[in-house]
Amino acid sequence: MANILVLDDADALRRIISHALKEDGHNVIDRNSGEITHDPEAIVKMDIMITDLYMPKSDGLEAIRMAKKAKPSLKVITMSGGAPTLETDYLPVSLKLGASEFLRKPFEPRELVARVRRLLSA
Repeated sequence: MANILVLDDADALRRIISHALKEDGHNVIDRNSGEITHDPEAIVKMDIMITDLYMPKSDGLEAIRMAKKAKPSLKVITMSGGAPTLETDYLPVSLKLGASEFLRKPFEPRELVARVRRLLSA
């Protein structure tokens, strides 16, 4: 069992992801932006952070920077369906900022659960 932080501004997807992870036995905290990453005390309790890249207030790249500052060993999975106004694909960039893996939306919840299991066993 792991403590997992899920960040996504899409309420329905966030609920689906959280449900799949809870069904797999994990403790899940979910938020609609990356603002929680500005609280180091919250981050140090997490084993994995799963974050969308494009969110209001505090986006996924900022969330990675802040979370890794608080807990450098934190494993991070980024996800995105892209943004129509951006020419750059920021998912590969997230790896350079410390993400362990990334997923392109849409994806199956079981694929995310499998990646979480793999990261926890590494």
